[in-house]
Amino acid sequence: MSSEKYINEIVKDLELAFWDERGRGARYRTTLVGVNYFKEKYGTGPADKSWEKTIDNVIDILIKEDIISKAEYNGKGNELIVEFFDCTHLDVEKGLAEKGIPPFSCPCANLVMHYIDSLIGSNSELVSVDLHDNKCVVTIGIVGSTLEEV
Repeated sequence: MSSEKYINEIVKDLELAFWDERGRGARYRTTLVGVNYFKEKYGTGPADKSWEKTIDNVIDILIKEDIISKAEYNGKGNELIVEFFDCTHLDVEKGLAEKGIPPFSCPCANLVMHYIDSLIGSNSELVSVDLHDNKCVVTIGIVGSTLEEV
């Protein structure tokens, strides 16, 4: 077993244990998972004056860190949809889905939300994570502002 596969199994087991303890409430307890690593490494660097440039910067970092191969997004009003392709976390989420546990956390979405929140001064919410063959589609709710106002 490779060390990456081993780490993924540990993360999957931790998420499973957390789901068993909190159920859907686990979603609201995991919005900072994965954020500290990037905050320590990149600081406020990814945040820009526009939400589009901020997301572009976050995507560039996720690609540079070899976490995703690419991402696409669109947003309007209070809804932001991001598609992460070939994410390193995808196998963990698919493994949980096979056990009947819907995806409730996405470290890549958490990073997007963190830097968007730094622009709007509020907390966005992870609405959904949908798994596909080679991508995850996340829907993020923008709270307290619209994207056009950012």
